[in-house]
Amino acid sequence: GDHIEVSDDEDDTHPNIDTASLFRWRHEARLTRDREWKEEKEKFEKEKKEHIEALQKARSLYEEGVKSNAPNVNDLEENLRKLEVADREWQEKEKEMNKKERLRPLNVDTISHEGRSRTFINKEALKEKPKVDEDNDDDVHEEAADRLRDFVKKHEVEIKKFGMFSRPIDSQQYLLEKPFLVCDETANHLVLWCLDLAMEEKYSLLDHVSHQCIVMQFM
Repeated sequence: GDHIEVSDDEDDTHPNIDTASLFRWRHEARLTRDREWKEEKEKFEKEKKEHIEALQKARSLYEEGVKSNAPNVNDLEENLRKLEVADREWQEKEKEMNKKERLRPLNVDTISHEGRSRTFINKEALKEKPKVDEDNDDDVHEEAADRLRDFVKKHEVEIKKFGMFSRPIDSQQYLLEKPFLVCDETANHLVLWCLDLAMEEKYSLLDHVSHQCIVMQFM
């Protein structure tokens, strides 16, 4: 189950966390996040489409009314004006949604830039380890836990350095230099470090590292 025990081993800087559960939790959190975003986007697209249809209809009714000198032309014009005001609001909403989509994950797409393809980092990261087939199979999660220990042994210094950056540009540059860090192991080690900091009540450092942890989790 999900549990935390403080390890007796003084060399073990982390509490003995059920790492397999951590992988499951991260996978579920990612799926939930993706599902919520998909629903929000679909709702926005549907409502925007309805608005565009209403605007087009109001415009053509008004134009026909003007041509035929219809008695209700003033009402038609007022309705069109209201929808044109709403249209400006919809354009603002669309900008907001696009911004949200850009910021949503600081993912590999955002880190890769100036013609560096998405696979630039992924291929490098994959040299480090085969991608886990993220399902609920306990063996898979145990394997992932073993791989986390091996990865941290090799790269703890680099992971901690990444955890200390505060400027996105520094994080980006560092990950371009060390693309192997873009992987679940880095994200999970940062989660464990945050748990340590919380138990040690080092809250200002926790705020800092948890931000970097979120950045890495969204990849």
